[in-house]
This record gives sequence, C-alpha cells and structure tokens, in this order.
Amino acid sequence: MKRVLVLGIGVLALFQLGATQGGWFPWRSDKSPRALTLNASESRIRFIGIKNNAVAVPGTFVGLGGSLDVDKRTAWVKIPLGLLSTGNEERDLNIRTHYFNAEKFPLARFSIEKVTGAEELPPIGGSVEVVAHGVLEMQRSRIELDVPVRITREAHERLRVRNTEPLLLTTEQLGLEAGYKVLMAVCGHAALSAVVPVELDLVFDAGP
Repeated sequence: MKRVLVLGIGVLALFQLGATQGGWFPWRSDKSPRALTLNASESRIRFIGIKNNAVAVPGTFVGLGGSLDVDKRTAWVKIPLGLLSTGNEERDLNIRTHYFNAEKFPLARFSIEKVTGAEELPPIGGSVEVVAHGVLEMQRSRIELDVPVRITREAHERLRVRNTEPLLLTTEQLGLEAGYKVLMAVCGHAALSAVVPVELDLVFDAGP
C-alpha cells in the first residue's frame, strides 16, 4: 500500500520525550515512581490506508516496548516493523518484506528533542496537551516532526499518550520509494493512498 504504512512507522519506534533534565513534570513532589513501563497489551499504533481510491485498509503495530523516566522527562517506544498487521497474512508479508524491508531494518526510532506546552502533569482524571518536537529515524532517513499529543493521567501511576492531530508522512520523506515501487508491482493495485492518518495510543504504568 503506498504511503499507507508509511505513517504508521512514523510513530513507530523510539519515542523520547524531553531533551533537558527536570522541570517539565514535577512528579517527585507527589511520590510518583521514577519510571513507568509501556503497557504492551494496551498500547497500539493504528493507521488507515486507501487502495484503488476506494477500499480502506486499517492496520496496527503491536508488540510495542518502552518506558518513561519521570525525573529525566524521557520516554522511548520501540515498534517491531515485522509485527505490522492489516488482517491479511499475504498482504502483511508483502508490506514487511518489500516496503519496510523489516528483516534488514526491523525498527524505526522517534526521538523527541524538546517538548512545549503544559509544565505540570494534571491531577488524576485530567489531561494536558503538549507538542513533542523530534526526529524520526527509519532506515537511512531522518525526518523532523512536531507531534501534538494529549497526556491523560488515568491513575496515580498510569499515563495515556495520544496524538491530537493525525501524524502524516509520505513515502518520499521516509526514503521508501524503492520499496513502494516493488510493493505496487507485487500487489498489482491501480492506486495506493498518498497520505495515511496515524493514531498513537500509548499507555505507561507502573507495571504488574
């Protein structure tokens, strides 16, 4: 699918919040834990592509891993490109193999260098909106991104992070033109969506 999966990747892989120490979320005052772990069973990265100008193809990246450091204001999320799923095994294999070349480049990385917006975490049940400024690294490409996200404090030791606007990327930006051409030839589609919306739904908690 053309630039279909492209976007999912964007959010894929390492999500690192904060380029400076302390000051953004003063959690230590309420004795919150120093580190929260990404809850893989509840976290997802989703996207929807369009093929032949008419058929919607939803996809999901699972098997995520990561953590969020409270004191340092940093977090990371890894996304195995080989675990992408669209509900069709043959299509998934084609995308992983020809588009992402997941065997050679199994992960993507998103490193946030600066966060602007709210200075404190909300009380339990509340949310804050910030913008994460960072760089997406995929294969040999580096793309600067500004991602608006909402952070909801669902419990004392549980945060949910979602983007408030679609994350949009193109095959050209990601440097995947060659893989796209091969995928088009293998799948035989007349058209594949040029832009795909990506939804981030990441949960960090204290773990079991």
